[in-house]
Amino acid sequence: MIAEALDTLITLGWALAAWVAVLAAIGTVVLMGLVASLWWTLRAVLRLARSARIYRSWKAS
Repeated sequence: MIAEALDTLITLGWALAAWVAVLAAIGTVVLMGLVASLWWTLRAVLRLARSARIYRSWKAS
C-alpha cells in the first residue's frame, strides 16, 4: 500500500516535470516571437524615420 502510494507520487512528479518542461518551451517560443516582432517593428519605424529625415533635408536644400 505504501509502495503504491510512493509509486503514484513518483509518477505524478514526473508528469509535473514534463508539464513544466512543455510549458517552459511554449513560453520561450512565444516570448522569442514577441521580441522578434517588436524588434522588426522598431527597425522598420527607425528606418522609415531615417529615410523621411534624409528626404526632408534633401528637399529643403
